[in-house]
Amino acid sequence: MLKLRKIYFYRCFLLMLSLLFTPICLSKADLFRIALIERSPPFSYMQDGRPAGVSVDIFKQIMHRMNRELEVILLPYPRVTRAFQSSDVDLIPVYSVLGFDGGSKLQKSAQKSPAIWHYPLYYYATKDSQIKITDPKDMANYRIGYLRFGSGDELNHVIEDKVTYYTALEWMLRSLRAGRIDLAGVSPDVFLGLNSTYANEFIPVYQYATLEVSFAISPRESAESTQVLCKELTESYNSLLSDGVIESILISHDVPSLLPYFEAAAVDATSCELISSAE
Repeated sequence: MLKLRKIYFYRCFLLMLSLLFTPICLSKADLFRIALIERSPPFSYMQDGRPAGVSVDIFKQIMHRMNRELEVILLPYPRVTRAFQSSDVDLIPVYSVLGFDGGSKLQKSAQKSPAIWHYPLYYYATKDSQIKITDPKDMANYRIGYLRFGSGDELNHVIEDKVTYYTALEWMLRSLRAGRIDLAGVSPDVFLGLNSTYANEFIPVYQYATLEVSFAISPRESAESTQVLCKELTESYNSLLSDGVIESILISHDVPSLLPYFEAAAVDATSCELISSAE
């Protein structure tokens, strides 16, 4: 009898060890994959072989409040959109200018959140430039550079023959420095992730628009469940903002000046927009 008890105890002990050291697998519903733009400091970039940046930390905190795990993937901007279209990721940023989509093609039945970040867009010129813009029509007189993921689509028909699109900020600023373009359309925060000499070489001459940043969620089991998830994400973001967590993240990345660009988003029943057809 004593021998049987020992055998029983030994088996129970082995079972406890197996449960203790067996990795817990997350269900697909508990894991969120987000694609962010690579080489886009201070928002998203690789550091020591891992994704880092303001956006990375904010979405990590959002998922923490939702009791979900997050996997961050950094890709060139065109591949970010394609990854979302093919359902390889669950979440991507969406850029809009003056209320119009900035080029992202979203899936049918996806959900787009209200705008949560707002950045002014300026035309920058070299410091020795004599350029002055007082009217949008003045832009037709200049060669202008835009980032592909920034803006320009809705302006293209006005100054099509004088617009150049760039896939990297530094390439555009080098062209501005070399005189290949007269103006570069960017948000002032982009200089924060670059060598400080760039910020000293260029000056803003005209604010031409505001860049709004939202996020898009891939379709879930139903349109209703997707909207519920969108609202939950938005509420989590708002709580981070009101609790001072976003400010702490910005301070940790030495960019507290970005705080005025972060705004609370509405979370009423219609705040998350259903994409009825591929945009």
